[in-house]
Amino acid sequence: MGKTAVVHDYFETADGGGKLSCLLAREAASHLVCGYARAAHPYFPRVFSGPLFPLAPRVSVPFLRQLFLCFVFLSKGKRLAKYETVVFSGSYAPLAVLSGVAHRNILYCHTPPRFAYDQSAFFTRSVPAPLRAFFRVFLNWYRRQFEAAVTSMDVLVCNSQTVRRRIRRYLHRDAIVIYPPCETSLYSYRGQKNFYLSVARLDRLKRVDRIIEAFRRMPEKRLVVVSAGPEEKHLRRLGEGLPNVVFLGTVGEDVLLELLGTCIAVIYIPKEEDFGMVPLEAMASGKPVIGVREGGVAESVIHEQTGLLLEPDSSVETLMDAVKNMTPEKARALRGDCEARAQNFDLGVFVQRMMALMDCRHTQVSTRNVSMGMRNLR
Repeated sequence: MGKTAVVHDYFETADGGGKLSCLLAREAASHLVCGYARAAHPYFPRVFSGPLFPLAPRVSVPFLRQLFLCFVFLSKGKRLAKYETVVFSGSYAPLAVLSGVAHRNILYCHTPPRFAYDQSAFFTRSVPAPLRAFFRVFLNWYRRQFEAAVTSMDVLVCNSQTVRRRIRRYLHRDAIVIYPPCETSLYSYRGQKNFYLSVARLDRLKRVDRIIEAFRRMPEKRLVVVSAGPEEKHLRRLGEGLPNVVFLGTVGEDVLLELLGTCIAVIYIPKEEDFGMVPLEAMASGKPVIGVREGGVAESVIHEQTGLLLEPDSSVETLMDAVKNMTPEKARALRGDCEARAQNFDLGVFVQRMMALMDCRHTQVSTRNVSMGMRNLR
């Protein structure tokens, strides 16, 4: 297929965009380029063991990291001109196209960066007051750079209809929906133990606090909370003294696979999630999802067939009713539908559609075929 590269922002934690980039680079036999990669990152070499090219050293301070990465990609993008096809992933990597373009440039947009668009007010409030004026100046500059980069792309791909609508609203372009990949072969049904599972990142937009409150009111039900994030201390305080709520923090892959394979159901109710890999991993494990009818979750979970979907901003009482309704018996009955649904998002489906776009020999007809394929899947 010619010389290709996948370019991602950076590898600091185990995140969905980073894993997608590693899987695509692996399956397409591409080079993987990034701003930087943390030593001993869990994706290397387990997920990707091919050529990895960091452009800069690691910056540990979050805001300085983002500012630094902008200039790294803007200044070093010319290195990408040697590739026939480049796929960009993330919020900062796409800026590289402004200084060096390949023959074919594809943006896989996980979302228009939320800190700069639909959640900009929330993120601005989180910045210390003395720095907010500077942050607003940065946002205005960054939006101009990002939108110029988007304009330079030959093809835009996104991970959900939810993100497609955001792209139309904020970036004034259309995109092809190709859902992110789930390595379904890694997951399996391993029986059923007496607990419900939350594996969402512990931040405010994931609404894990509502899940904990629901189980505080249902002492007869058990909840296991996995993951970490900026809200971890606050959420642990909410769960303090509750014998039916267990926090495990960040766990290894083997432990996570065991938890997914043995829980009753997975609870995942984020606010306007871009797409969300948690429902796919749950369904691939034969487990239903108690989710929310908004964002990407509404595109992957089928109400009453592979889980239960609550209305946006449902009350804690509504969540409690859903947990009580998702009995161990009902969850077991949904196993087959869950496993079948997950196969629609298997890695092979993703790779086939992305490879068709990455091949420089393909014309716009292939782009239309991919789009039609996604409509058939939906």
